[in-house]
Amino acid sequence: MPFLFLAMLSLPYRSVSSLTTDIYWNSSSPLFLRRGPGPPYSPTIRVGQGGGREWDQLHLHCPTDGEQLVIYRVSRAEYLSCRVAAPRPEVVMVCQGGGGAALRTITLRPYSPTPGGLEFPPGSRNYFISTSSPASLHNRQGGLCSSHNLR
Repeated sequence: MPFLFLAMLSLPYRSVSSLTTDIYWNSSSPLFLRRGPGPPYSPTIRVGQGGGREWDQLHLHCPTDGEQLVIYRVSRAEYLSCRVAAPRPEVVMVCQGGGGAALRTITLRPYSPTPGGLEFPPGSRNYFISTSSPASLHNRQGGLCSSHNLR
């Protein structure tokens, strides 16, 4: 049974069969609600039963209400500070707010068949944030990560 969400993905691969987890990435999702004071709350997903399986998939869904955002894969330090510090950040998905049902399917595998594709080595932890703001889609600090806990 997959855990609820995605601050980090723990991926110790155990099986060849795959499961799919849907994530609706938007500021109104109850998935991102803060759970009190202290460090940021973020849902954690351990993809697949028993802690993860190679070939499991995540379906990341863009907001359908016109909200615009960029989803980045970042380091733990960037995740904690809501700041994209890398000069060439790893963009997972861009949601332009067209109102359609934009979707990105991510297959969890140690090597991508596509140059520049996402790779998830066994046992890795992966952090995703959105730092977009109403003023700037490509904002790199704060934004929705700080105001709506999109991490």
